[in-house]
Amino acid sequence: MQTKINVGFIGAGKSTHRYQAPFILRRNDKFTIKTIWARNLNHIKWERIPNVNYTDDLESMLNDEEIELIVVSTPVMHYEYALMALEH
Repeated sequence: MQTKINVGFIGAGKSTHRYQAPFILRRNDKFTIKTIWARNLNHIKWERIPNVNYTDDLESMLNDEEIELIVVSTPVMHYEYALMALEH
């Protein structure tokens, strides 16, 4: 039996909430969204996804050994965030 892949998102904006997260949520037999990181939790304009941890602590998300896949969903700094995720 295959286990679900735990996903973390870097970025909590439109791309995450309108496009990427719904795609993953429809495949809940294979994926679980565990954590979504936002630079500032008070600036999230989208309805929060139930049962998902929202954090402003990027290091704790990157160091979470349960997260197996990181989706970089930011308007800028894709390379820097992808490098951080790979290094962790």
